Amino acid sequence: MRRRYLLLAALAGFAAGLTRPNGFWLAVPLLWLATRGAEGRGGRGGRDVPAILAALAPLAGVAIFSAYLSVRFGDALAWMHGQAAWGMPLLGRGPAPDPVRTAEDLRLKASEVIVYAGDITAFFLAATSILPVARRVGAAYGLWIAINIFPPVAAHLFISLGRFTSVLFPLFFWLALVVPRRRVAWLAGVFAVCQAILAVCFFLWRPVV
Repeated sequence: MRRRYLLLAALAGFAAGLTRPNGFWLAVPLLWLATRGAEGRGGRGGRDVPAILAALAPLAGVAIFSAYLSVRFGDALAWMHGQAAWGMPLLGRGPAPDPVRTAEDLRLKASEVIVYAGDITAFFLAATSILPVARRVGAAYGLWIAINIFPPVAAHLFISLGRFTSVLFPLFFWLALVVPRRRVAWLAGVFAVCQAILAVCFFLWRPVV
């Protein structure tokens, strides 16, 4: 977008929205880049129509996917309704339709506490990186982090936040900038060990969400 490769940006955004419904969030940082970049090209502000249209491509991808769901299943928002199992009684929505809990389900498990604590830690690490990322890399990247972590927390608190933060590439840009070079290998090793532990727990049917 910054280099005016608008067709490539539009195709990538369209693919993001088509293949992953919440990819429409990508339109937010793209619009920021489109409007900010326009100001730098003669002060046209938000009137750079080609760039704005390219930034809206993720919405087109979601619209086409929703149209397919409507034709195939009669529910254009099935991708949203399918997330009901993750719901919590927040922001006016009802609780998830969970089955009746057994005594074993209600028992507090150390593994669940560890995983949930990790999710909370991941969230706050990402949240505290927003401003530094915006300053060092660009506001669009800070926006991308914010819109990927706050809506899930509003929907189901910190459950499974690790899967949202693990793909926040601006967060890793920032870590690469602030972590001393001599500690990079050590930090990468820690991440690898944690990933291996979570993989083992997952394949042993331990709760890792």
